Amino acid sequence: LGKPVIAARTPAIAEILTDGVDSILFPVGNTGGLVDGVRALMRDPARRRRMSYAARATVRLRGFFWDENARRTLEHLERLTGDARRSFHPERVEGPS
Repeated sequence: LGKPVIAARTPAIAEILTDGVDSILFPVGNTGGLVDGVRALMRDPARRRRMSYAARATVRLRGFFWDENARRTLEHLERLTGDARRSFHPERVEGPS
């Protein structure tokens, strides 16, 4: 089951989430909005459940999966570094003195 999101309405977040559908978005810096969002979902289990399912659907639709994002990140880093896995030797890395 997904989880409804309560987040500040930044441009990046607003591109992904839909206020009132899969999330409760509040103005940046408005801590009262965060508190109100938490309280609203605590008081309304049916809304919390609907938003949870909608959040899960958003993740699936948009392709936000940890394993997929990790794979894409690794591919991108390999393109940038010429496959860093072959040239990285953790045993040669010195820790703080």
